[in-house]
Formats: sequence, structure tokens, C-alpha cells
Amino acid sequence: MEPGGAGLRFGVSEHVWASYNWWQTNKGADKEGAYAGVGYDGNDPANFDLYFPPHAPAREPWAEQGNESDDWKREWFLRAQDLIDQHQPDLYYEDGPVPFGSWGRSLVAHYYNQGLRWHNGAMEVVYTGKRRSESEVGMCILDVERGVTDSIEARPFQTDTCICDWHYKRGIAYKHPKTVIDLLVDIVSRNGNLLLNIPLPASGMPDDEELRILSGITAWMKVNSEAIYGTRPWKVFGEGPAVAKTSVSAGMNGTPEHFNEKQRKDLSAGDIRFTAKPGILYALVMGHPATEIRISSLSPQAVGAHNIEKVELLGSAEPVEWNLADDGLTIASPRAFPSEHAIALKILFA
Repeated sequence: MEPGGAGLRFGVSEHVWASYNWWQTNKGADKEGAYAGVGYDGNDPANFDLYFPPHAPAREPWAEQGNESDDWKREWFLRAQDLIDQHQPDLYYEDGPVPFGSWGRSLVAHYYNQGLRWHNGAMEVVYTGKRRSESEVGMCILDVERGVTDSIEARPFQTDTCICDWHYKRGIAYKHPKTVIDLLVDIVSRNGNLLLNIPLPASGMPDDEELRILSGITAWMKVNSEAIYGTRPWKVFGEGPAVAKTSVSAGMNGTPEHFNEKQRKDLSAGDIRFTAKPGILYALVMGHPATEIRISSLSPQAVGAHNIEKVELLGSAEPVEWNLADDGLTIASPRAFPSEHAIALKILFA
């Protein structure tokens, strides 16, 4: 989607489906102290409408176990349906797979049908889920939590992450603007988009450090957004030392890409990522090269019948010196860099 209106699409997130097992702890009691052995409020039948009736414990709290009652599945469906109907979100973020079989599929269908009604027959809404098998059949868009896929995805996907923890905490270390920009470019080059969380204190206003981070990202986007918005992947997502696979051996819902961002290091001037528009290739150099930039993916054989006509540097009026040889496209390092972090070369084909 392109930004519209004031610039931001409206999204909602839903975590209620997991509460049936996530709240199982309310049936326990303190193990020590003055209230040791005294059951929590969830044990009181008068509170079952808040804490659920007793049921078998889940193997793991944040997962669908098959022990959920039909009454709860229906209650979840009606709550989620009401969320959709009241707020008409552009993005519906499901924190997990599509829940509860036919109940979940019916909710997804309801959301898509409502979206068509809201937008005069145009499909302008996006439902995201975390199970790859469901995204592969077109039920939803794959959402990768705090991770990046290994290669270009055949279908668009989303990465969701945060500049720190999901909720606001004083004194916590935030991601540097470069780290966020590296993530953004890496994700877009693989057919994804980045959903970035900025946790807010009680005032609702980002703190000074968060504003500084947002200013750094905004300054970079002001120069280089052309290489991000409305682009699609190229033949390869990139080249350089950081193209090795990053997925871990096991992940949420059989999707190993989840939570692999901790394995990442900041990208360097030797790392290049590609995005494209018709007749245009953007080569994003993920640092400031000292002498020259060589793009081996742009050898004459790789370029094929499309001849390079011109190379520009986004944000700069300085002419770009370049040469196409058997070992690829070589570009002289600019005398001045138009942005603090990555730079974007715009390569036009005849």
C-alpha cells in the first residue's frame, strides 16, 4: 500500500485468541509467602466469565492446543468481528496463526468481504498471520516477528519489530537509526515491509531518545524514500558479506525466520541491497565506501539486453562516474554523501 490521507494506514492487533491458555496461571496460587496455597481469583466460579472455567493446562501457553471450548471460540470470533466492524482497519495483525480452524477462516473471510465493501470492490485491507503454510495458499500475509527471511519471498511479507521491548521501559537501550534502516532495506529487498513499534510512555509522547531515532530515520527517508516506496525485488536481493542465511533451526509455527534479528550485525559499505521499478534499479550501498563501489551482480551477462544508460545518486546533484566491465559495474565513491547511513544509487536502463 502507498501512504494515504495524513500518511499512515490504520491497523489493529489481536491477541485475545491465546488468552484461554495464556491466563491458565490464574488457576494457581502463590508457592510461598503469606498467601501460599491460597487460590487466585481465577479459581472462584463467580469470576469464570473473566478468567475462563478450569480446563486442562496447555503444553505451552502461547499456542492453540485443541482444548479450547466451542463457547470460547465463538466468543473470540464475535469479539474479533466486532473489532473489525467498529474500526474498519486497513491492517489486521494476528499474533499467531489463523486461530481455531473454521472459526478463524470465517473471520478472515468476513474481514476481506468487509474490506471490499468499504473500498467499493477494491482489496485494500491486509490480514497478517505467522504461519507460512497459511500465507502460501493466500489466506493471509506472512508476518515474521523480529526477523528477516533468507531470500526473496514469492509473496509479499511483513516483519514486525520494535526499537526495544514491545512496551515502554525507562532506561532501556534502543536500536540505533542505522540498525532500523539496515533492517528496512534488507526486508524491502526481499519483498517485505517493516512494521516498526515505537513504545510510548503514559504521556503518549515518544521520549527524547525515541524522537532522536525517529528524526534519524526520517532524515534518511527524506533522501532515499524513492528507493523504498512502490518498489519490488530485483533478480537477487543483494550481495556482499552479509548475504548468508540467518534463519535459526526452529521457530514459531514452523517459520524459522522468527526472532533471528539478534543474529544480525549492522551492514557495511560492502553490502548492497537491490530494489526495482520498471526500467530502474536501485542499488542501496549500506555504508560510505572509501574509494569505489563494485556491483558484481551487474556484469554485462547479468544485465543482459538492458543496457545501463545512466547512474544517479539520490539526494545529490553530483555527476556519478561509472564503468561497466566484465567483473561488474564500478562506481566512483561520491565526494559528499547525501545521507548519514546507506546511500541509494539509481541505475536507469535504456
